[in-house]
Amino acid sequence: MTDRNSNGRSSYSRGNYGSGSSGSRSQSQYSRSGARSTSSSRGGDSRDIVPVRDRSRSSASSAAGSRRSAAQPSGGSYRRAAKESNKARRSASASTASQYASRYARHSSASPNSGRFSRGNDLERSAYLSQPVKKRSKAPFIILAILLVAAVAGAGTFIFIKTRPFEVTVNGQTMEVKFSTSFQDLHDQGYLTAEKGDFIAVDKSVITPGGGGMYKIYCNDQLLDPKEYKQRLHKDDVITEARGDDVMEEHSTHDDVTPYTTDIRSKRRDGDVYDASFGFWVCPGIDGHRITLVGETSGLTVISDESNEMVPRTWMWVGDQRYNYDKPYICLTYDDGPDPDDTLALLDILSEYDSHATFFALGDNVDEYPECAKAILDQGSQLATHTRDHEYFHQSIFDADEIRAEVTDGIASIKSATGYETTCMRPPGGYFAQQDVETLDGVITSCVGWDIDTNDYVKSRSVEQITQTCLNQAYPGAIILMHDGGGGDHRSVEATRAVLSALTAEGYVFVTVDELMYQVRVCLVEEGEFPASILDY
Repeated sequence: MTDRNSNGRSSYSRGNYGSGSSGSRSQSQYSRSGARSTSSSRGGDSRDIVPVRDRSRSSASSAAGSRRSAAQPSGGSYRRAAKESNKARRSASASTASQYASRYARHSSASPNSGRFSRGNDLERSAYLSQPVKKRSKAPFIILAILLVAAVAGAGTFIFIKTRPFEVTVNGQTMEVKFSTSFQDLHDQGYLTAEKGDFIAVDKSVITPGGGGMYKIYCNDQLLDPKEYKQRLHKDDVITEARGDDVMEEHSTHDDVTPYTTDIRSKRRDGDVYDASFGFWVCPGIDGHRITLVGETSGLTVISDESNEMVPRTWMWVGDQRYNYDKPYICLTYDDGPDPDDTLALLDILSEYDSHATFFALGDNVDEYPECAKAILDQGSQLATHTRDHEYFHQSIFDADEIRAEVTDGIASIKSATGYETTCMRPPGGYFAQQDVETLDGVITSCVGWDIDTNDYVKSRSVEQITQTCLNQAYPGAIILMHDGGGGDHRSVEATRAVLSALTAEGYVFVTVDELMYQVRVCLVEEGEFPASILDY
């Protein structure tokens, strides 16, 4: 039954709550009217309004009470049983409520819509909290455990492989060593036996055994620094050793010097002109040194092994004397160039036969054709001076200064054109007196004549005659005279090809004048006339 209040709104009595249709309508009406129906309905009693969830619980309790009344007798035993049942139910409900509250708190703090459950919206909150709690999956923990075990196993395998014993070679013997073995360990264990050097006196006697340099260890042919001896070995290292260096005591040094003298060994014909293929400073002169060492620890005085005898500055003419060369060396020389036609053609022929020659150039021509001068050096031949303008020393009224200027000007032209400064000269006509050696001392180191004069400058001589002269007179150490300037008919070029073809077939080696002079030095040392130190000049 329903009553209407003065405002026409429905009120639900306690007696009508039990019917299904009334209950359903009551719930819908309650939901629409909300709190308004529960507080201030005019003409009715607010106590007659029961919230939906309270009515449901009341109805359920009434039904449950009817069932208990039918099943159990009334009295104290029933009350005790009901009390125990209610206690258990409250405990279970409290546990479930606690879980739901915890979930709700997490959701409220994490969700951007955590404020959607308002204080009055109890139904929505109750529906959310009534959802079952999901159990957390154990799969990520299992995967993490598997990965951890695999990582530990892999690390253990790596450490085992890297730290297990391995083989090295020590002084030619293969041996197995531990992972942590160092070079110093090999020495301490007796596998390396090299000793330190000694501390010695100035006379090489031993003052303190083992007082010298540290023993030497080589790893894969590389000398180790003693600081590296504590480093560990690596697989397949090849290790060798050597005794340490001896260390000489502190000492004072006294050097007594004997200045060199000058010796001109000449071979002359009548007059003052030298008749020889060439003359040169066999040795520019070596001061004598008597070096005395006085030991501070031993007090001994000795003469050092670095002492040497004085060697005179020696100018020597080389001509008729034959030397025992190790090969049949021979020299081609050309005067009066360079010339853009003949000189370049000769260089091509020389290269074809893998040979070299010496070109004695006039300073004036070098100034005019600098590219030819450069080509001579580029081919590997020698460039020397023939003075500035071919003045004969013996026919002129030149004094010593003028002769010196004639030669130095020719040398300067070559240096200006090529950057090369020669000290080799051929005097025009071959005229060179003894006083000229002294005049040009410090300017030249060699004066070159000839042994075979082809007379190629004579117009009446043919290519065949020039060629035959060379072939008939050739011998090891000979110097052949030709010209690459002033002719203009290329006879020297054609003859050169024929000479190279014939003499190289016989085994002759065509070299420069400087190369021939070095071979003369070798022979003089072998004959005992000069010390081996002259080969350094």
